[in-house]
Amino acid sequence: MIASSRVTCFWPGLAAAWCRGNSTALSLAILSMWSLCFLILATFVWPQWVSTWALRGLWLLAIAAWIVSTVRSNWQFTRLIQVAKPLAAKDNFLLAQDDYLAGNWFEAEAKLLQILHEYPRDAESQLLLVGVLRRTKRFRPALRRLAALESLDSGARWRYEIRQERAVIERRMAEVDEDSAENESVVETEVPAVEAVPGLSDK
Repeated sequence: MIASSRVTCFWPGLAAAWCRGNSTALSLAILSMWSLCFLILATFVWPQWVSTWALRGLWLLAIAAWIVSTVRSNWQFTRLIQVAKPLAAKDNFLLAQDDYLAGNWFEAEAKLLQILHEYPRDAESQLLLVGVLRRTKRFRPALRRLAALESLDSGARWRYEIRQERAVIERRMAEVDEDSAENESVVETEVPAVEAVPGLSDK
């Protein structure tokens, strides 16, 4: 769905009209369509409408505007596809943040899962949930969440945070593995050796 939506970036104004329902962008998309129709008609059907030099200038202007619009739409695409959450969802996210800061991990997780059920592309909630999973030492689910977040266009602006979070999780996993190995070695050394009972071997 995201890949098909990105195609709208190649038509002036269509991306903002499609993703956000922006009326100004829709007007620009319609104007672009009529301008292109006019240039095609003036070039191939009724060339007497416009002089050759004026027509060439209009084509160059249209192409330049098209390129600028395409680059701008692709640049802003991540922001355009971000879902505008209603006030209730925003309040729920703030409550989840409060629970996270207070150390109420499972309460925060329940609120975040509720948000992500309705808005699966919400990168902020996804990233905060990764923090909850890390705090509760569920490292592998946290890494899976990070991988899913990286695959989202809405996660592009959080690349630095994703890298930092992954580094912390991998370091904690290594520490846990090291502690487990040390505990196993301690248990092995504490097992008492079997001592020979005097006189027992003689019988």
